[in-house]
Amino acid sequence: MECDDRRSSASVTGRLLDNPEEYSFFQAIRLLRLHSGACTGKDLETFFRDYLRVRPQLSLGFPATDLTDLEEEALEDGDRYRLETTFMGLYGASSPLPVFYTEELLTEASDDKSVTRDFIDIINNGVYVQFFKAWSRSRLMIKAVDERDSSWLERLNCLLGLGHKENLAVIPEECRRYRHIGLLTQYPRSALGLNTLLKDSLQHNNVRVEQCVLRKVKLPEDQRFSLGVSSNVLGEESLVGEELEDRTSKCAIVIRDLDAARYHQLLPGDGDGEVLDNLVRGYLVEPFKYDLILEMRPGEAKTAVLGGDQWSGLGCDTWIFSGGHLEHAAATFPNEGGHVHSADSTL
Repeated sequence: MECDDRRSSASVTGRLLDNPEEYSFFQAIRLLRLHSGACTGKDLETFFRDYLRVRPQLSLGFPATDLTDLEEEALEDGDRYRLETTFMGLYGASSPLPVFYTEELLTEASDDKSVTRDFIDIINNGVYVQFFKAWSRSRLMIKAVDERDSSWLERLNCLLGLGHKENLAVIPEECRRYRHIGLLTQYPRSALGLNTLLKDSLQHNNVRVEQCVLRKVKLPEDQRFSLGVSSNVLGEESLVGEELEDRTSKCAIVIRDLDAARYHQLLPGDGDGEVLDNLVRGYLVEPFKYDLILEMRPGEAKTAVLGGDQWSGLGCDTWIFSGGHLEHAAATFPNEGGHVHSADSTL
């Protein structure tokens, strides 16, 4: 399978070809196979077999970098790359073999010959390719991003609790982003985690989550004070009234420093407002109410306009004032919380 985002030689391999010593061994191979369009499967194996040659540097000098040279050879069906490294290998400064093997190859090279070295490089090339495969085998980013291995994405979905395709199809995209998997799999959930999630998803830094917001809750009928009931002991467990103050089931999300356009995008309903609501509902695993407080920058709010597309929604974006501009324009939107919204249904 070819990469969809294949780039030009100048952008991907230009600097690598000019200055290979600035790159690590693994980084260089990743860039070269990306440029060749060999991401996974047979294309990747063909790249390793036909379009990549790796050998150690023929020198006894102290190596300063992973790579010392990179050559590009034009073929009829693509480009072949020849990498020269400074580690491992059957000859060179890091060779496990006695030094005289390298010395004999240096003598052969001084006579403008390379038959022995070319033969040994058949083994060296296979060793380097297997070394790269072993390095990348258990690296999630390499498998999922570079090689587009869908089996690794399925494992990530399982960590998110979305291993079944039926569930995955109805969960909105913002609630299953792999970049947030560390936050979405962390228990217990925290205000800091929600704050981090919203900042990254909304691309807005001025976001704050206020905890323990006061609210009134209704007492169930069987828990209200009644005369003659043994469980209602005066001064110990008896409460008068139908409501109770509670700070354990509500928070406030405050988003400040918004311009007029961004403010309207985040209003409850469609668009980013629904995305924000899904993010909060998806992160808070327990039933939780919250207030969304949106505040614009000074001078962004406009006076109310009857019948207009904007500045006409009562309780959303209407302010009546005189003068040049309004210093403080904010609105609070209560939200009952619950499950995330799906395109098909509410889960």
